[in-house]
Amino acid sequence: MFYDRPSRFSMGCPPLIRRLKRYPGFIITLMWMFNLLWFEMLVFDSAVNSAMLSLPSTDNFYRILLIGDPQLTDWYSYSFLAADGPWLPFVEYFSDVFMRKSFRRLMRYHDSFHSVIVTGDVFDGGKGATAAQWNHSLQRYKHIFGDPWPVNMHHVVGNHDVGYPADENRKVVARFESVFGKTNKVVQVGRLHKLLLINSEFLDNSDKSPGRRETLEFITQYNKSNSENKKTYQHLFIHIPLYRRAWRECGNLRHGPALSPHREDFAAKAGKGQLVVMGRQDYLLEVTSKHILSTIKPVLVFSGHDHDFCEYIHTIPGADDTTWPTEDGEGCRAKEWTVGTFSWLQGNLYPSFSVLLLPKNDSVGFVDWGDKVHVFWLPTQLFNYLWYAVAFGCTIIAAAVLCCVPPERVYVAGVLGNPWACAGIYSALVIVVYCTLQWVEWFW
Repeated sequence: MFYDRPSRFSMGCPPLIRRLKRYPGFIITLMWMFNLLWFEMLVFDSAVNSAMLSLPSTDNFYRILLIGDPQLTDWYSYSFLAADGPWLPFVEYFSDVFMRKSFRRLMRYHDSFHSVIVTGDVFDGGKGATAAQWNHSLQRYKHIFGDPWPVNMHHVVGNHDVGYPADENRKVVARFESVFGKTNKVVQVGRLHKLLLINSEFLDNSDKSPGRRETLEFITQYNKSNSENKKTYQHLFIHIPLYRRAWRECGNLRHGPALSPHREDFAAKAGKGQLVVMGRQDYLLEVTSKHILSTIKPVLVFSGHDHDFCEYIHTIPGADDTTWPTEDGEGCRAKEWTVGTFSWLQGNLYPSFSVLLLPKNDSVGFVDWGDKVHVFWLPTQLFNYLWYAVAFGCTIIAAAVLCCVPPERVYVAGVLGNPWACAGIYSALVIVVYCTLQWVEWFW
């Protein structure tokens, strides 16, 4: 039976509130269901919808969606993730489902995007993966981003895909190109813009490197074919950022400290102009960067690799491009954006995506588009899980308190008169809701 004697606190409450007070377990369960619905689904809807609604109309601009380093977390990512370990499937799932949720919601607006460009590092252990491991990662990637892709997708090759210069292996490059297309290519956007995706992984290798020769030849041939086309804007997409002096400021969007190129593992020149390359790079060599900038003369440069944002302005001495001239008029400038990672398990707690807007005609001034890339943050998944932990602790405390309350005050007769039975039923409801939400996000 209910305990009908009203307390002082409840005498002024509406009847519904007085009844709900007798079912605290039910109230806690409703709160958990709301939390799960928000953090597993609605927070992603809110992040993506608010981002897309804030963008200018597509009447005057092409939209290019930039995805930075998805780098699918796998056996290579962390020391505790053995290839046949028990934790690997769980980590892979929570890595993949986050990106799948985000990308699926972005693709609700797929008609508004001209292209999607991934700035490298498609897989984490791609360069050293066996055929079985690589195919497994490829199936994961297709499950996240679609098969076939719902919009034109172009992939910059990264060091985790084919390795650094010391790791150059043409079979690994061919495997990447067989699925994701050529590592050096041009994407035409309207009549004004050309996007150059180049393989920067082997540019600092020796002159004997086939990957270095192939990329330099591509740049040379493009420059010849485009030399008389003065009305085209070139935008460069690479994985490893261009050279900059140590500890340069990266702007307000960066969360971690700026990387320094002066590291013991960075490439060094030796001999007769040959390049001796170590097993790791954070930036391209200065001589390589200058050659790329002076040859292509890009307006904008986009890179990945760093997993965090960085804005940097390069100067191209002697260039006669008037799009963004230097203050002294002796050259032009190119702005580089290093794009943050799309994954929440790759060293940056604040995953994100970016949208580049390219004007459809010359009526839009450069200052209105060239100096701006729209950056949007995705949910901070680690904080979501920390909130779950706090909520779980509060639930345990509430359950302990309720066990001290006389049963007739809060429970009805029968099975619900047993607090442990109540806890079991309500916990089962919460688990069913959570599993249902995961099923929807994973399979729909």
